[in-house]
Amino acid sequence: MVQSKAAMYGVLAVVEVTKRQQTSSNGVQAHDIAKTFSLPVAYCAKVMSQLARAGIFQSGRGPRGGFKLQRQPEQITLLDIVSVVNGQIAPKDSMDKSEAADPIIKSMNVAMHRAFDLLRQELQRVTIADLLKDQAATPAPAPAAQMN
Repeated sequence: MVQSKAAMYGVLAVVEVTKRQQTSSNGVQAHDIAKTFSLPVAYCAKVMSQLARAGIFQSGRGPRGGFKLQRQPEQITLLDIVSVVNGQIAPKDSMDKSEAADPIIKSMNVAMHRAFDLLRQELQRVTIADLLKDQAATPAPAPAAQMN
């Protein structure tokens, strides 16, 4: 599934590391990301480690260690992140030969492949830099009126 918890954790982690790198040269710890978004620490660390193995983050040990971006935010797409944590985005082909010969099933498979192609294209189009621009352009919600 494309919109999984792992994909969401991955996107949140990359966005937060990007923000923090703008003000500090220190690496960002997985437990800090988990705390910021109230995520399970072990799961967040697992996702961030996957992103490091894929070359989105670099990771280091020590007092200034942690995770840092290995590429610029303009070069990291949602497809990069989702593919790392969820695997390839493609419909499952689990039909036997008799089902594959059915014209309705063939048509359905063609439609599913087109849909997944469109999804991949959209995820490839949106970068982390785009998400940060969108966030900056969205006004913060007005504070709720206090009751006396």
